[in-house]
Parts: sequence; structure tokens; C-alpha cells
Amino acid sequence: MLEASPACHLAESSTKKNGAWLKRSCKLMAFFVVTLYLGCSPIFLYSAFEFSPWKAVKYEPEMPGINREDVFFVSKNGSRLHGWYFKKADATKTALLHHGNGGNVENCLKSAHALVTAGANVLLYDYEGFGLSEGRPSNSNICNDAEAAYQFLLERKQTNPHQIVEVGFSMGTGLACRMADKHPCAGVILISPYKSLEAVAQHHLPFLKLYPSLLYPQPDLGAGNLFRDKRIPLLMVHSANDRLLPVAQADEIYSQAREPKTYIRVQIAGGGHLGGLCDVPVVTTFLNQFTSGAAHKNHDR
Repeated sequence: MLEASPACHLAESSTKKNGAWLKRSCKLMAFFVVTLYLGCSPIFLYSAFEFSPWKAVKYEPEMPGINREDVFFVSKNGSRLHGWYFKKADATKTALLHHGNGGNVENCLKSAHALVTAGANVLLYDYEGFGLSEGRPSNSNICNDAEAAYQFLLERKQTNPHQIVEVGFSMGTGLACRMADKHPCAGVILISPYKSLEAVAQHHLPFLKLYPSLLYPQPDLGAGNLFRDKRIPLLMVHSANDRLLPVAQADEIYSQAREPKTYIRVQIAGGGHLGGLCDVPVVTTFLNQFTSGAAHKNHDR
């Protein structure tokens, strides 16, 4: 009977060790790849950067001549939300204003005043975790907050749903479109709209195209195909050189919309992002279009 030489045993042992090392290395590499993939997934990135709320203890008194009422109502999960209701004498429309992903209602005062001056009542409210509102913001929570604000208008202000104008700024345009899709409204005003959060993320970080939609925050927000599927009067304003929310997405939204519709592109120095509304004549004209059926306008400024 022949016995294996020490060299053969050494070679066999070395082969086993190399195989075990290779297996461990592959497992470790797979672990790092999966960890990197999940760690860079949209849902984690958005959880870190999507919301920038400003809390508040109290606000300064309103300007003379402005009828502003502090209002509180409860969202679906029990969080107490704060808002301001602006009453305009003889108003025939009520604007439900959904602000952006940062700040609080105080940052939108000029826009609220512009809407009041244009002839509308206004409900401006804070999402959960913003301003004086309780809770923590998330995609699902702010959608419920928008519903709570809408129900406040119907139940406590006896607002006719067909006279509500959904107004959204930046991220809030997604909520305005969501509400217009679910409920009757008089029209929609969108300042710096976008197609979807998924589309915006992939515009800035192309590698995110590797991720399926289920790994993005849900529900996704944005205009989607709302204006392709429904005929809703639309006023849209967007910065032509916006570096945050690409104007190409606004162009696509407008191209899908049916009459009556108005689109204003503005130029902001340095590629700035437009997060508010101050053009009273434009808003006044648009509010009047709801009953006059005026033709659309599309122009640059």
C-alpha cells in the first residue's frame, strides 16, 4: 500500500485553505455589495434628506388688515396639526396651500397674502413635525395631513369642494396633484412641480435607476399623469434654470394638460429654485378663468 508523500498532504491542505479563503472572500464581497446597494437605496437617502422641518413656539402677529385665524385639526394618526385660515370677504374660491419640504407656514406668508389679495380664502397648514404641528413627517403622514386639511375646509368652514383650488409649492405640488386626483376641485396652481420623486432622484443620481420603484418612499408624490387623465384648470410657474427640480419635467406636465392652462417660466439668477407665489395679477386672472373659460397662455419671463 502506497502512502502519500508529505508534499502531497501539503498541497492538498493548501488547496483546501485556498478554497475556504475564496469562499469567505466571496461571501464577504457579496455582503459588502448588498450592504452598499441597500445603504444607497432611495428609501434610505430620502429618509435622511427629504424633509427639513422648522419647529416653532409661537408666531408674530399678522399684518394689519389681514384676517388670519389660528386653526387646529387632527390627522389620521391622531397628530394635532396647526394652520392659518385667511378669510377674504366675498371670496368665491378657497385655496388649500401645501408648502414645500422645508421651513413652516411662516415662510409662505407672502404667498398666502398674494392669494388673499387675488380674491381667495386660504388655508395654509403645516405637515406633521413642522411649525406647531405634532408628529413626524413621512410620505404617508403628509398625505394624511393633506386629507385632514381638506376635511377641515369641508366640515368646519363649510367649503364647497368644487370651489377649492389646490395650491402646491415644490414638494407640495405632489400633494396638490394627489388631492386633485382624489377629490373635486376648481383648479390647481403648481409652483415648481415635478413628475415624481423617483424621477427627480434619478435625474440627480443616475445610478438610482438600478433600483425598483418599491425601494423609493411610498406613496410617491408628483404630478404623475394627473393632467393627462383629467381635465383640470392649471396654472403652473417654474424656473427655467431650476437646478433642484428640472424644468423638463414641468414642460412634460404642461404638455399633458388640457385647457384651460397657463404656464409661466421665470428666470432666477444662479439657477434658483422657485418656492413661492407673489404675482397677484396672474393669480387673479387665473381664478377668474375658472368661470370665464379663457384660453390658455404659455409665455416666458
